[in-house]
Amino acid sequence: MKKQYLIYADESYKKGSFYSNFYGGALVDYTHLESLSKMLENKKRELNLLAEVKWSKVTAQYLD
Repeated sequence: MKKQYLIYADESYKKGSFYSNFYGGALVDYTHLESLSKMLENKKRELNLLAEVKWSKVTAQYLD
């Protein structure tokens, strides 16, 4: 059976040397997708992060 992966990526600029500047990402084995999604949603709720999480919006309170 073939393995499937999902790539989560974030770019912060629309224009860059290689289409856009790539700053971070995660490669997720598709079999772990549901548990990872639940874990991330739980952490967002725990931290009271109700909107999209963006590095440009990080305040000192959440920096650590």
